[in-house]
Amino acid sequence: MEESPGRVTRNGVTVEFALVGEAGDRRPLQEGDYAQIRFKVTDAGTAQPVRGLAPAAWMDMGQVIEGQAGEQKECKEKVGLYLKGIVGIRPLVDLNAYYLLVMNQDASLSVIDPVVSMTGNTSLYAQVFLKRPGEDWARDRQGRRLFVSMPAAGEVAVVNTETFKLERSFPAGVAPTRVAVQPDGRYLWVGNDSARPSESGVTVVDTEKLEIAGRIATGRGHHEIAFSSDDRFAFVTNRDEGTVSVVDVRRLRKVKDLGTGSLPISIAFSPLSQAAYAADGKDGTISVVDPSRLEVTARVQAKPGLGPLRFSQDGRWGFVVNTAENAVHVLDAAENRLVHDIPLPGKPYQVVFTRAFAYVRLIDSERVQMINLSSRVTRSAV
Repeated sequence: MEESPGRVTRNGVTVEFALVGEAGDRRPLQEGDYAQIRFKVTDAGTAQPVRGLAPAAWMDMGQVIEGQAGEQKECKEKVGLYLKGIVGIRPLVDLNAYYLLVMNQDASLSVIDPVVSMTGNTSLYAQVFLKRPGEDWARDRQGRRLFVSMPAAGEVAVVNTETFKLERSFPAGVAPTRVAVQPDGRYLWVGNDSARPSESGVTVVDTEKLEIAGRIATGRGHHEIAFSSDDRFAFVTNRDEGTVSVVDVRRLRKVKDLGTGSLPISIAFSPLSQAAYAADGKDGTISVVDPSRLEVTARVQAKPGLGPLRFSQDGRWGFVVNTAENAVHVLDAAENRLVHDIPLPGKPYQVVFTRAFAYVRLIDSERVQMINLSSRVTRSAV
């Protein structure tokens, strides 16, 4: 098997490398262009994919690093140095790099490099300064921009995640609070928590032009936002009205208000059942909204005190936290019924998922509770 600069075979494994420019861009790559770096790992004998790998990659010059007393460090030793995160000994491009962003109470964001530590005291990589304190944020589909709502400014800030610089801010209605990007990335939806009914609803922003595409009054109160998986409908809660507004995304027009309880506090969409689920904090119910019928087709009774509701990546399991009960209720979207109540050692307020686990943050503890999705009852703290 002939090797090439983009293909190498060692120990029965073939690794193919490709550097691909932007879709539709046929000119050669130039400095400053965005590009995707792809690796394909296959069995050299069968050409079948090698599964279960967690590859790491760095791009660097071909020369070795000179160590103490003229010692020459080859590829394996260089990787060992890169993994230590030593300032001054870094690769040309670290393809494994990632940053943690923290929204501060003041008008700033902190960018933390979890690998590199400066003098052993701080991992602060950069800071982004805003006009006013941020309230919520969402990334665009490509992950190159971060949209940060600033209720006190009546604006949304746009942060470049390549340079961690503030690009601009733009008006986004009265008291812009919750922000969400629809699945296809076309629109940014901003919830306006205005006290005036005519100004309380959502502002819809074109993510490419950063221009307002529409404003839709939905009802009084705080607004949470979810979308159908085909981007046809947006679902907007109106906390003080006790309703969920269904918005036609193509026409940017509200088509119906549905009563979902006394205090709709969160909403999420399941790609499995193709329905939206609104949790009511006061009544302790979860209303199932069918977008094809524009009706509430079922109500699942839990307990008062419900908070954020999120679905696992496959859409099967809905986790809704209950701060009053110190528990998480688990909803089966295939049958629209509760299947588990998982007790927790504190008040839960946030849930995020990987494919295998749910991670629950507590208000009164720095420890994160980890729940195994395969059993839905196994809990551990990290």
